Amino acid sequence: MPAYLKMEKGFYKALITLTLPIMLQNFMNQTMQLLDTFMVGGLGEKELAAVTLANTPFFVMMLIVFGLQSGSSVLFSQYWGKNDTVTINRVIGIGFYLSGAITFIMALVVVIYPQQVMSITTNDPELIRIGAEYARVVAFSYFINSFAQIYIAAQRCMENAKLGMYILSGSIIINTFLNWVLIFGKFGAPKMGVAGAALATVIARFIELIITVVYASRCKRFKLKLSVMLHPGKLIFSDFLRYSAPVVLNETLWGIGFSIYPVIIGHLVNASAAVSAYTISGNIERLLSVFLFAVGNAAAVIIGKALGSGKSNPDQVFRMGFCLMMISIYGGIAGCLLICALNLTVIGPYILPLFKLNEASGLAQTMLYITALGMPLRAIGTTGIVGVLRGGGDVRAALLFDTLPMYFFGIPLAAFLGLTLHMSVVWVYVVMNGEELIKASLIMWRLMSRKWIRNVTRDMPGEELPAG
Repeated sequence: MPAYLKMEKGFYKALITLTLPIMLQNFMNQTMQLLDTFMVGGLGEKELAAVTLANTPFFVMMLIVFGLQSGSSVLFSQYWGKNDTVTINRVIGIGFYLSGAITFIMALVVVIYPQQVMSITTNDPELIRIGAEYARVVAFSYFINSFAQIYIAAQRCMENAKLGMYILSGSIIINTFLNWVLIFGKFGAPKMGVAGAALATVIARFIELIITVVYASRCKRFKLKLSVMLHPGKLIFSDFLRYSAPVVLNETLWGIGFSIYPVIIGHLVNASAAVSAYTISGNIERLLSVFLFAVGNAAAVIIGKALGSGKSNPDQVFRMGFCLMMISIYGGIAGCLLICALNLTVIGPYILPLFKLNEASGLAQTMLYITALGMPLRAIGTTGIVGVLRGGGDVRAALLFDTLPMYFFGIPLAAFLGLTLHMSVVWVYVVMNGEELIKASLIMWRLMSRKWIRNVTRDMPGEELPAG
């Protein structure tokens, strides 16, 4: 074993304990999303493209919520290392306030102006009509979901990753079953098409929230304190803004930027085929990348706890970060080989023909080969941004490295190739993946500088530390 992979006793046990549930949760999520894509794709190419574009504004909104989760996780994991559950309650309260307000306002806008929102993503009247039907129904599911997501993020940072796996996997299974029933009119239900997919999501999110509330009320390991959550205090709020605001801005800018890509694709010639191919290849990619996302999330918890506890010196924390990065790179190489092999032997010959698509099938297969080549670079980006830099409290560097390559390279060049030169969606997709090389270079430079290692906790006035 290389020296950089030899870590202190308990490191790999903690990594596996955190990574496996997150990986299984993401695998379930991506599998069910792929099945959802297959079911909506069964209605036709237009329906699949419309639902994809309708989810674009919600994707941006949920990335803002993910930013709140990730920013909160910087504090969650380090205060967990410090054994300060009262301050964790304060951070949860702030997360509830902000995520609830953002998702409610966004849902209200979409419900009132669905066609206007859809017209931002495409100029195809049929896609706007179908997408507006879907968006109007699904809107408030994201408001419901935001509360469960903040609580699950807190539990994951307290080394209880299994909770998210159980709750979200159950919700996803319910959602997929209801999709089948309501989209196609099974068991006597009306055949609702894309509106059925939206209604299934709303019902599943409501059940998810109920399960989360019941669990939280009975959890003995970590007690929610309503009075603390409702009145978190100015001191922790200022820390929340200091460390969460850059992450929220990071996810918002990244989400807007990432959402510009399907908008560019949605304005190409033969947009329906291009968007459908982009959707299918993206779902398959995320399904086969679950290990990378799991390592990234686990890295944030491991490094944050080590810093918050004060028991690890900077050299030890650096070794942890470097080791986690190398594990992720190896995973990216394995992912590259896996995608290429499956694309050649299973996805191309057997899976893609199941979709009722024409030109989109060939485009999706080409996009998957492009994705595979970028997997090792994407591994550096995922673990470096979400895990090492954020877990280490270096949220501003993470913000810059995650967004600058996109806004100064990926988006302008993709728009120029697609909208000005009218080149194929394949070349637009190559440019979209090309930004990962710049990002990976910046992350590795920052990692080696060790300037990302920061303890962000403080002794809160009047805090009540739990026994033990």
